[in-house]
Amino acid sequence: MERKRILEVIPLALVGFGMVMICSSTLFFVVKGRSFTPYLFKVFIHVFLGVSVFYLVSRMKLSFIERISPLVLGFSILLLVLVVVAGKEVNAAKRWLAVPGSGFTFQPSEFAKLSLILYLARYLSRKSGEMREPRNLLFPLGIIFLVSGLILLEPNYSVSVLTLCLGLLMLYLGGANPLHILMVVVLFVPLGLVHEHVRERIQVFINGNVPQVRNSMVALGSGGIFGVGLGRGKEKLLFIPCPHTDFIFSVVGEELGFIGTFGLMVVFLLYFINSMRASMDASLLFSKYAGCGLSLMIFLHFLFHAGVVTGILPPTGIPLPFISYGGSALMVNLAGAGIILSIARGKG
Repeated sequence: MERKRILEVIPLALVGFGMVMICSSTLFFVVKGRSFTPYLFKVFIHVFLGVSVFYLVSRMKLSFIERISPLVLGFSILLLVLVVVAGKEVNAAKRWLAVPGSGFTFQPSEFAKLSLILYLARYLSRKSGEMREPRNLLFPLGIIFLVSGLILLEPNYSVSVLTLCLGLLMLYLGGANPLHILMVVVLFVPLGLVHEHVRERIQVFINGNVPQVRNSMVALGSGGIFGVGLGRGKEKLLFIPCPHTDFIFSVVGEELGFIGTFGLMVVFLLYFINSMRASMDASLLFSKYAGCGLSLMIFLHFLFHAGVVTGILPPTGIPLPFISYGGSALMVNLAGAGIILSIARGKG
């Protein structure tokens, strides 16, 4: 199968697989005496909008995307400020903005990651060969810290760290001195620890007192090689919190076994390799940097999610790309996949 076809089929196949797993994982609503029909309705709406965005963006000219990237970044920063000031609060965190009169909410932090990558790709393409000079790092670092800092104020430490990682990786790809990047990391980590919520989460993880992670690993272990069967998992019913979002990978492990989780890892790796190759083969510098940044965004999301489910990382609330329930993440990932597809097609 040619690369363009792979980059089109894999995201759509993962979305389809995600719909099946969401239907299976939302059975815990029935156990709790609640209807899961509204969630399934929203899933179909999210998928319809996300796939529409995927095909719309894949047909856009990359020169147009490059031209509007500063406006998109400015709008996303405005939304981040708005969510800190007047966002919808859930579990002591303001991460959502409500769409008036619709019953839907969205996370500006998801949109911010995409817009930051596109803006940095524009900046790096215009400063090609000059990024080892410290003065050329100051402005993009300021933008990265602004976006990451606003996300941290929600508070959303995991997405803030992920956004910072993506930004710094893009600067590295653009030719920045690794020593300068390391210095930034050393400065940022203690800054994040100032927040009490962050310190508590890390302390709980270090002490090993994370019941949701233990139950997640029980689910993975009980799946064995072939799993207990689709829809037959038990841990999702009462023991794993948010099995349709933060821990959906453990539901895959219990119901489809090692074969299911390993197959999923292979698919994500296959997509990452092909998307990176398509980006590196692009003729435009903006396309190279944007494609690499978006490929890293999707793959790092997968690694973070799998790391939490397997107990390697503390619980972070990072959804599994294309699969977990959540409209904001789905549409942003499909928009990113659409841009990667546009790059593979060579649209200037």
